[in-house]
Amino acid sequence: MRTDAHVSQQKGTIEGLRHGRWIVNLDKPVGCAVCHRGLCWDDADHKVVKVKDEGQSFDVGQHVWVRIEHTVGLRAVMMFYGFPFLLKVSVLLLLLCVGVNEGWAAVGALGSLVPYYFVLRSTRHRWSEQMTLQLALP
Repeated sequence: MRTDAHVSQQKGTIEGLRHGRWIVNLDKPVGCAVCHRGLCWDDADHKVVKVKDEGQSFDVGQHVWVRIEHTVGLRAVMMFYGFPFLLKVSVLLLLLCVGVNEGWAAVGALGSLVPYYFVLRSTRHRWSEQMTLQLALP
């Protein structure tokens, strides 16, 4: 994975075009610029991502760079991990402060995530337009 000040890129190979999205098989990196160990990958040798077709012309088997801006990655981490964690802890502390039993407070804190993820799920098309990957030739 190569990175510059605002963009990370990963090598991949075009597998095809389905439903207006390029199917790209990402190669497993030796290590990224952050830890140089490749810890973000599981035991699989490759991952497959779908990238919206923006009128580009690629051939099956062609090598490309899959690019993502750092701000997009940070936004996704906050949306799916940061805010839910803060919501869960806030509800837990609020319920404990008003005297709710610890067990029920924990259930309430976990239950508060249901509407949060429901709203995220119902607005996924809006988020998918804002959080996009781009393809570039090497």
